Amino acid sequence: MPAEYEKNEGVMLTWPYSADMDSVVAEISGYAAESGDVWLIFNPDSTVTDTSDIRAFLQSTGNNHNNIFFIPGYSNTVLIREYGPMIGYGVFDQLLVRYLGDPVFDAYNRPADDSIPKQLADYWQSDYAAYSLAFEPGNVLTDGEKNAFVSDAILEENLPMSEEEIKQQLAQLLNVSEVTTLQAPQKSGGGPMKSLDMFMKLLDSETMLITEIPDTLPDYNLIENNVSIIQGMTNTYESPYKIVRVQAAPLDNGKYDTTLNGELRSYTNALILNNLILIPSYNNPQYDSAAFHLYKDNTYGMTIRMIDATKLSAIHAAVHTITKEKPQEHFLRINHKKIENTQDYQGEEYTITCMANGDDVLDNMWLYYRFNDDTSFQKTTIHLVCPTYYGVIENVHLSDTIHYYLEANAINGTTVTYPLSAPQGYFSFWFDVTAIDETNEFLSGISIAPNPVSGYFKIKGIGKREYFELFDVGGRKVQEGIAEPGRKVHLDQSLKPGLYLLKVSTDQGYRTIKLLKQ
Repeated sequence: MPAEYEKNEGVMLTWPYSADMDSVVAEISGYAAESGDVWLIFNPDSTVTDTSDIRAFLQSTGNNHNNIFFIPGYSNTVLIREYGPMIGYGVFDQLLVRYLGDPVFDAYNRPADDSIPKQLADYWQSDYAAYSLAFEPGNVLTDGEKNAFVSDAILEENLPMSEEEIKQQLAQLLNVSEVTTLQAPQKSGGGPMKSLDMFMKLLDSETMLITEIPDTLPDYNLIENNVSIIQGMTNTYESPYKIVRVQAAPLDNGKYDTTLNGELRSYTNALILNNLILIPSYNNPQYDSAAFHLYKDNTYGMTIRMIDATKLSAIHAAVHTITKEKPQEHFLRINHKKIENTQDYQGEEYTITCMANGDDVLDNMWLYYRFNDDTSFQKTTIHLVCPTYYGVIENVHLSDTIHYYLEANAINGTTVTYPLSAPQGYFSFWFDVTAIDETNEFLSGISIAPNPVSGYFKIKGIGKREYFELFDVGGRKVQEGIAEPGRKVHLDQSLKPGLYLLKVSTDQGYRTIKLLKQ
């Protein structure tokens, strides 16, 4: 079961036939059609079954995309996230194929909603599986690899099964090794389904966005306890999750609801569709802007659009709740722990490691990279060798900032990049020049003084004439010579102030020392 932030073919919505909601669905459809296909489920018993009224409305909003398709189907609500289908990859007739899964949804007396997964499977002639567990997909968050997070509402829906039995079935269904149950907030306006996506969102396999509410509210401690649980966990790369907090917006009166059936204005209830993120907004510039920038700072060049969700929050929903993504036909995933921010310098070659898996043989993988302010990426092969694939970035200098992304291609024509926003989006890292101070047990007594240096310095700890080299942080040699015990070494006067690396070579090895020119 892939994560939402993996490659998708498109997104599904139901047409609401409501003056309050039609414009919201039209806006989402227009933006989503720029990043994938859009399927609108319409009522075949409506007065105009050829969808001309809906098409006319879409066109009136400036929506003229050719990749918006219409599917006749019966539904009770627009909450398609909650009644499915779950779309993933399963083994049918000994082949791994995309299929539609049907979680039980009949606890809410919405028979048409509950039948949507089977209706879609019949329409698309897709493989179909009815699940024995009752749950709403909005109450299940998965990274598709190691962890899934579920609301304790699922435990109530599947009594008398034990929590362990439920978690075992979910782990098998989602193909994860660990299922973590989190307590659903009861007094924050999330609604009777207590959907987890109103409070949490996985931005990628390493980053978790979690709603924050004022500490005066009754559910504050409950939410913070959930945060503590996640902080004690590790992601698929055995590292702690990066947790980003986003403040829920207050109501128009400046207050927050403290009842289950009240209204929650959450920013985690957003949709990720390939290189696009649709975020709810609430006509509150202060909170909307803060949420926008949090997403922008943590999603690597994604296109971000905001959707007015004030009508949706009143029915315990937002953008995520009324949309359901459809993964690409063939499974293909890049597994890679992001390399970001400050890294140790490894020399003139830097190795990027990754893995990939899918339903067909890999044709090739590529590493794209560029240095500093370069505008174009260089391309190098990722070598598909066990146990870990790798690509090598060459001619790396200590002063470089490196930007990169990955691409995988299967022989069936399926392709995927990581991040999905590439080449507009990419990962970036640089080096910690202050960590360079190489030594060994024989040379630990070698030092320089004074340091910082203005005009000259002396190399202490040498017993005879020794060879030295001075490098700038880009790795270029800017001065060399012979140093004698107690004698001054004069810096080249043309050197600019800044950090340099002094390499002193002896019969027993060498030592590299940071030198700062004033």
